[in-house]
Amino acid sequence: MDALARLYRTFRADESRHMSSPESVSALLELIAEVLEEEPEYPVPHRFHKALQQVSGRQDGHDYLRTVAALLLLQGETGTVPFARLPMAPWEVDIHFPRARSFGACWIESDEVGLSMGITEAIQKGVTDSHPGGCTEDLSGLTAELQRLTTLFASPEQFKASLEPRLDWATPGLLRDILRAANLHLEKCHQG
Repeated sequence: MDALARLYRTFRADESRHMSSPESVSALLELIAEVLEEEPEYPVPHRFHKALQQVSGRQDGHDYLRTVAALLLLQGETGTVPFARLPMAPWEVDIHFPRARSFGACWIESDEVGLSMGITEAIQKGVTDSHPGGCTEDLSGLTAELQRLTTLFASPEQFKASLEPRLDWATPGLLRDILRAANLHLEKCHQG
């Protein structure tokens, strides 16, 4: 059920609403179940059948898909599970914070940081690296993610529980430092 709760939470997040909805995914699962039940010889990739068999166990694949579809809709009745009760899974971090992950990989976790430059210099280089062309999309998107990251979790424990597997370099203070540098750059260099 945790996986379905996380999936539902992801569907309901602002940055994911354009991708799909629990209702459309549930309807798609129902359609696939119907095809599998009514047309068992329908050409479905072998990998799909194998994966479905693994997760469904002894239950018929079409019945399993219908169960998952119903549980996904039922999750809507119970609402979005807060991070305090269910920390983010690594795949959720990947979906919600791709720019923060990329920034960290390139500028914070880089071998150069600590060897040839300090963290402050690394942040500054990372913020100005895509100037001028990438600032509108990349840097403004990064600031939105960082702002969300600094306000999303009610406690340092929730922050760590949700982000450590994917953003293990991140601390609220470091994220605020990057956010300040990015906002300063945007104000200084991109005011119309």
